[in-house]
Amino acid sequence: MKKIIFYSMMVLLIMVNSCQKNDLPNPPGGGGDTTRLPELPKEGVPVKTSVFGRIVDEQDKPLQGVTVTGGGSAASTDVNGIFILKDIMLDQARAYITATKTGYFSGSRIFQPIKDDMSRPPLIKLLAQKNIGSINAASGGAAESKGGIKVELPANAIEGYSGQVNVVSSYINPTSPDFFARMPGDLAADNAENKRGSLVSYGMAAIDLLDGAGKKLKLKPGMQATITLPVPQSLQSSAAPTIAMWHFDETKGIWKEEGSGTLQNGKYVGKVSHFSMWNYDHWNPMMALPMILRWMLSKLSSVPPEGEDEILNHPPDFILTVKDKKTKTTLYSNTFPTPRPVPNSSPKESKSEVNFPLPNIAEVMEVTVTPVQPGGPDYPTNTDHSPVGDEVPPALPTIATEGESVTVEVRPTNPPTTITITIPPQSGGGGGNGETVVNVNGKAVNCDNKPVTTGYAFMSMRSGNTIVKSTTSPIYGNEGRFTVQYVFYTALQNRIDNVVLTIYDVTTGKKSPDMKINVTPSVAYMLQEPVKICDNNNSGGNNDNAKVFKGNYVIENAATLKAFIDSAYTEVTGILYVSNMSDLGGIIKLKKVGGIELRRNTITSLGGLAELEDMSSLTLVENGQLVNAAFPKLANKNMQSINISYSLSLVGLTLPSIENIGASGGSITITGNPVLKTLSIPNLKSVNKCGYIVISNSLLENLNTFANASGTLGTWGLTLTDNSALTSVSGLSKIVCTARLTIDQCVKLPTLQGINIPADMADWVSITRNDVLTDITAVSDKLKSSGTQGGLTITSNAALKTAGFPLYEKGNVVCKENGLLATLSMPKLKEAESVDITHNIKLAGIDMSALESLPDGLYLNGGYETVQALASFDLPSLKTCGRFTILNCPGITNLDGFGNLETVTGDLTISNAQIPGTSIKLKTINGFNKLSSLPYSLLLEQAASAGDGLVGYDGPLTSIRGFKNLKSIGAMFAIGGKNLTDISGFSNLESIGQDTRIITTSLTGLEGLAKLKSAGLKENRLIYIHTNTKLTSLKGLAALTDISGIYFTRNPELKSLEGLEKIKSMKYGIVLSTNDKLANVDGLANVEGAVNGITISENKILSSLCGITKLVKGGGNTSVYRVSGNAYNPTEDDIKSGKCNK
Repeated sequence: MKKIIFYSMMVLLIMVNSCQKNDLPNPPGGGGDTTRLPELPKEGVPVKTSVFGRIVDEQDKPLQGVTVTGGGSAASTDVNGIFILKDIMLDQARAYITATKTGYFSGSRIFQPIKDDMSRPPLIKLLAQKNIGSINAASGGAAESKGGIKVELPANAIEGYSGQVNVVSSYINPTSPDFFARMPGDLAADNAENKRGSLVSYGMAAIDLLDGAGKKLKLKPGMQATITLPVPQSLQSSAAPTIAMWHFDETKGIWKEEGSGTLQNGKYVGKVSHFSMWNYDHWNPMMALPMILRWMLSKLSSVPPEGEDEILNHPPDFILTVKDKKTKTTLYSNTFPTPRPVPNSSPKESKSEVNFPLPNIAEVMEVTVTPVQPGGPDYPTNTDHSPVGDEVPPALPTIATEGESVTVEVRPTNPPTTITITIPPQSGGGGGNGETVVNVNGKAVNCDNKPVTTGYAFMSMRSGNTIVKSTTSPIYGNEGRFTVQYVFYTALQNRIDNVVLTIYDVTTGKKSPDMKINVTPSVAYMLQEPVKICDNNNSGGNNDNAKVFKGNYVIENAATLKAFIDSAYTEVTGILYVSNMSDLGGIIKLKKVGGIELRRNTITSLGGLAELEDMSSLTLVENGQLVNAAFPKLANKNMQSINISYSLSLVGLTLPSIENIGASGGSITITGNPVLKTLSIPNLKSVNKCGYIVISNSLLENLNTFANASGTLGTWGLTLTDNSALTSVSGLSKIVCTARLTIDQCVKLPTLQGINIPADMADWVSITRNDVLTDITAVSDKLKSSGTQGGLTITSNAALKTAGFPLYEKGNVVCKENGLLATLSMPKLKEAESVDITHNIKLAGIDMSALESLPDGLYLNGGYETVQALASFDLPSLKTCGRFTILNCPGITNLDGFGNLETVTGDLTISNAQIPGTSIKLKTINGFNKLSSLPYSLLLEQAASAGDGLVGYDGPLTSIRGFKNLKSIGAMFAIGGKNLTDISGFSNLESIGQDTRIITTSLTGLEGLAKLKSAGLKENRLIYIHTNTKLTSLKGLAALTDISGIYFTRNPELKSLEGLEKIKSMKYGIVLSTNDKLANVDGLANVEGAVNGITISENKILSSLCGITKLVKGGGNTSVYRVSGNAYNPTEDDIKSGKCNK
C-alpha cells in the first residue's frame, strides 16, 4: 500500500494585470509596462532540449502511431497521442518538428525551445486526406469539393502516369479557433525578395495528387495546375483583387512566395507547378510583442517548503493567440516558455519573459491568453468563426468557457509596450467561483528501482463512477519525478472525488497498474512510495488483486449490475453480455474480458468499460445514446471480431492497440451508425483470415484506419454499402478480397482505387448504385474470373462511362442502368452462365468477342428510350446459349453476326416492342447461320416494333437471310414487319412445334419456307398468316404436309390457298377471314378427318368452298361451322349435296 500525504490547496486563477483595453499611446509612458525584455533569439543557434507533445485528429481524438521527427531523432505517438523526443538539438529561435501518418497530411510546429529542459510545443492536429474527386491524367479535368476547393489539371500533365488521379485535400480556415493547430509550422515567410516577414492568411489548403496505391504524383516540368480556395465570409470585405501565393517548405519549415491569385466570386484562383500546402496571404514585416507572465503559487496549507518548490517548478502551460480584431483571422499562436521561480519572492512566484514575433499590421489586435492543460482545451473558443462551404467547425473544448481565457486589445507602439499577465490575481487570496484543482505528485521507478526518466503520468478524474476529464504530465529530471495537475476554472456539476493514475514508461512501452485515489478538491497529494513500472500491465492490470469469473456473464438489470460491481471481478474469461443499462461507470475493476456484447442500452458512455486493457471481441448493437466508443487503455493486439451496429448517436470508435483482427475467422461489421465519422484503429496491421468486413455508415468519409492493415479476407469478403459520405477506399489497398465484393450506394465515391482483389475471385463482384463513380480500374484491370457460382454486377452507376475488363475470362455478367456507360469491354471473356445487359442508353460498344458459352442465356435490353447509342452487336465466338434475348435496342442496324452460334437451348427473341418503328434502325437479320435446331421458340415478330396489325410493325427491317441451316423449331415461330420482304434465310426450315406467326409483313410469297413440312403438332397450334398486305400466294408452303390448323386473316392480296395441297389434316381448326381477293379454298381439297371448327367469313369475292367438301362430308367437324360475309355462304348440307360454289 502506497502512503499518500495531502495538503489543502487554494485555486489558481487567470487575470490580466492591466486594463482590458490596452490602447497604448505612442510614445510610451502613458500606460503599461515598458520593461525591456531580451531580444528575439537569433536563428541558427542549436540548443539542447527535450520535447513533450500531443497529436490529435480533427475531432480532437488522440492519434496513435504518428511518427514525430525533430533534431535528427524520431518518436511515435502512443495510445494517448503522446510523444517524447529526448535530449535533441533544436534551433533556439525556430525549433521545428514534423508529424506524419499514412492517410493524413503532414503536420509540423515551430516553437521556441527551452534550453536543457522539457519543451512543450502547441498541439498538432493532423488533417485526413479527403478525396474530393478523381481526374483522368491523360485527358485532364477538374475535381471540386462542396466546400469550394477546386483543382484543375491539363491533359497529360502528370509525370510518368496516365491513369486516374485522386485529388485529396483539406481546407484550413484562418478564422477557425484551431487554425494554428491545423496548419504547418507558423506564419513566418520569406517573400520573393528573400525577406523574412509574417503572413496574414485569406485561406489555406493541403492538396496532394495520389495514384491508386496512394503514392504521390507530380506535375511534369513546365506544367501548371489551377487551384481555387474559398475566402471566409468575414474576410471577403478586405480581400484584395490580387494576392500573393505561398507554399510551405517542409524541409526548412518556412513559407515561400510563389505566384499570385486573383479574386473571383469570393474565391482566390491561381496556378501552381507542384502540390503541397498552399496559402493565399498578405506579407507583412515582423514586429515583437513583449510579454511577461507571472504565476503566483496557490495558497496551500501544510505544504513543506520542498513541496512548494516542486509545485512552483511545474506550473501549467499557457498559449498565446493573436487575432486581427476586425477580420478575426489568426495572426500568431504559440506557447509561453515555462515560468521560472523568482528568487526570494513573497508570495512565491514564477515568471516567463518573452518576445513573440508578429506581423506588423496597423489594425487593432486581440491578444488572448488561454491556460493549456493536456486533454484540453488547447485553443480558445471563437464565436466569430466563419465556416466555408461544407467545413465542419472544430468542436469546442469540453470545459472551455470565456472565463478561462483573457483577452486584451493592443495597438502597435514604438518601442513596444510590454503586457504583463498575473496568475492568480494578487488580491483576493485566490478565491473561488467554483474552481477546482486536482494535483498528484510522485516518483516512478523501473524493475531495478531506477528512476524512469522518459515517460509521463496519465490521470483520469472522476465524480463517482463518471469520468469527467483526463490529463497528462511528463516525468521530469533524472529522479523520475512527476506532478500531474488540472485546474477546473468553473464550477463542476459533479464534484471530483477520485482519480485513476497510470504512469507510462515510453522507453520500455510498459505502464504501471492503474491506481485509484480518493481525493478532495483543491488538495494536493504526494505519493510517499515510488510507483513501480516493472511487469507489463497492459493486460489484466494488477495481477496481485486479480479476481476471475470463468465463463460468460450476463448483466441485464440493476441487480445483476450491482452484483457484478460488488464482486469486483478483474477478468471475465467469456463474453460479458450487457443490456437495458443506463450507466456502467461503476465497473472500475474489470480489466480483461473474452468479449463484450452491449445491446439495447441507454448508456451515453462506456463508463468503466472504457478502462479495459484486454478484450478479444466487441459487439455494440442498438445502443441509441452512446456517443463515443473509445478504449484508450486497451493493450492487447489481437481481436477476433468487431460488430458496431445501429448505434444512432455514435460518432467515434477508437481501438488504439489492436493490430490484428479476425485471425480465428472472425469478422468486422460496422453498419447502421448514421452519425459515425471517426473510425480509429491506428495500429491495425492485419485482417488476415477475417471472414468478412461489412461497413455501412452514412457519415464515414474514408477507411484510412485500415491503411496499414494487410491480409486476405474469408468467404464473405468485403461489403461497403450505403456509405453516403464515403469519398475514398484507398485505405483498403493492402487488404485482399478473394470472395464476395460489394460496393453499393457509396454515392460520393469517385474511384475504387484501394480495392485489392486477386485475378480469380470466388464469388460475386457487385458495383452498384454509386452515383459519382467514374473509375473502377482497381477491379476491372485485375479481374480474371468470378467463381463457378459468381459473377460481375455493374448496376446504376450514374457517372460511369467506361467498364473495361481486359483480363476477365470466366463469370456471369450483369450490367444495368448505367446512364453514361459508353463501353463495356471484356475481350477475353470465354465462359459465363449468363450475361444481362439492361438499360444502358449511352452504351455504344460491347466487346465480348471471345465468349463461347452462355448456358443460362443472353439478355440484352436497351430500355424504353427511342435514342440509344448501341449500333452493332455481335458475339462472334459464341457457340452455345440458353435463352437468347435482344430487346428494345433501336440503334442496332443489323444482326448479321453470331456466325458460330450452334446451340440455343431456350427461346431466341429479337424484339423492339417498346420502341416506335420510326426510331428503329434494324434492317437485316442475316446471322445465326450455324443454328440447326431450336428446342423452343424463335420470336422475331416485333423486331420491327409492336402493333395490332393496323398500327405499328413499321421498323425498317427488310430481310431475314440468316438461320440458313435452321431445320427445326421446337415451339413458336414468329416473324413480322411492314417492310419485311425477304425471309429466304429459312429455306431449310422443316418443322415448327407450335404456332407459326407471319404477321404484318410485305412478303409477296412464302418461298423462304419452301422446305417446311410440319407446324403446330406439339400442342395443336395454328399457322397464323395475318395482315400481310402484299401476300399473293402460299405456293412457298408446297412442302407442308402436317399441321394442326390455319388462321389466315386480313391478307388483302391473297388469291388462293394453292400450296396447301399436301395437307391432309387440320384437327385444330380452320379460320379464313377478310382476305379480300381470295376466290376459292381449293388448296384444302385433301384435308379430311376431325376438325375443331370451321370459320370462313368476310372474304369479299370468295364464291367457291368446294375445297372443304371432303372435310365436310367426312363429318369430322366437332365445333362451329361459321360461313358468312363471303360472296357465297353455303351451309354444311349445301356442301354435302354438291352446292359448294356459286
